[in-house]
Amino acid sequence: MVKALQLSLVSLIVSLMFALQVNQAIAGAPASFPPTTQPIGPDDADYQLGLQAGRKQNYIQAIDYYQKAAAAGNSSAMTRIGLLYQYGLGVTQDYSKAMAWYQKAAAHGNTYAMCFIGDLYGQGLGVTKDYVQAMTWFQKAAEARNTLGMLRIGWLYQSGHGVVQDYHQAMTWYQKAQAYGSTDAMCFIGELYGQGLGVPQDFQKAMAWYQKAALAGNPTGMFRIGWFYQFGRGVPRDSQQALAWYHKAAAAGNPLAMVQIGRMYQSGNGVTQDYQQAMAWFQKAAALGNNNAMLGIGLLYEHGNGVPVDLDKAREWLEKSAKLGNMLAKNELAKLSNE
Repeated sequence: MVKALQLSLVSLIVSLMFALQVNQAIAGAPASFPPTTQPIGPDDADYQLGLQAGRKQNYIQAIDYYQKAAAAGNSSAMTRIGLLYQYGLGVTQDYSKAMAWYQKAAAHGNTYAMCFIGDLYGQGLGVTKDYVQAMTWFQKAAEARNTLGMLRIGWLYQSGHGVVQDYHQAMTWYQKAQAYGSTDAMCFIGELYGQGLGVPQDFQKAMAWYQKAALAGNPTGMFRIGWFYQFGRGVPRDSQQALAWYHKAAAAGNPLAMVQIGRMYQSGNGVTQDYQQAMAWFQKAAALGNNNAMLGIGLLYEHGNGVPVDLDKAREWLEKSAKLGNMLAKNELAKLSNE
């Protein structure tokens, strides 16, 4: 979802409104890194005007304000300029310029910029992929108590990128991050318990961490609670509870929850089957770059569920999904080509 990397710290971005794009980027722009919901900087007049312009998708005006703030030494503005270049918002996408701006911000002590430098190395964006360099920058940020840096280190240990895979180390770093208030870290702790990675599988403990994150407003926590209720992970299956939590997560902008709501309407699972509702929810998630939503739209057009059969539109949406790496969409396109 999201452009090649994403603001999961993934999913990281796509045609989102600026606030969501940047926040996702901040979270974990690269698809290989986890997402976050943290802000990145202090207030000042030009910086705030840049944020306001960005939320209106006026990226050219936003970068003008950010450059003024950056000239006055605002490292957060420098970081935002880097994000604009990284994602090609209002400017031609240029990873080298993104790196240059992140390095300027990092030289001013901006720990989020340090994380984003690590992201570029971790993804190999404009530079040779280098997890050792990525880890070095994440550690610099973590040493300054930046929880995004802690999360990134935890993710490298969890995924085994650049280091020997070590779930205990991953848990240690997630625990450090949550101790400083990171609700994303709470979700990753929940994931380790839910999957039994480095710890005995324990759905109750996983649920407890997701609930802690959800109570603090984290949409991923809300989504995971819904998932546990839908599939009976540590709790009795309860489609109504699942739907309620998915709606909470969707209202907070979580595209995965939107897809699940769409699927529930598509299948009639826990709700009256309603293809129009399914289409509406898939479209919301697709607008946020979710490739499974694009797949869902394509299948509705292919099979004429709630809409007239339209193989051209089906192919259009399946191709969008396939370009973002969805294997089911690729298989469906191959099947259509053989018919």
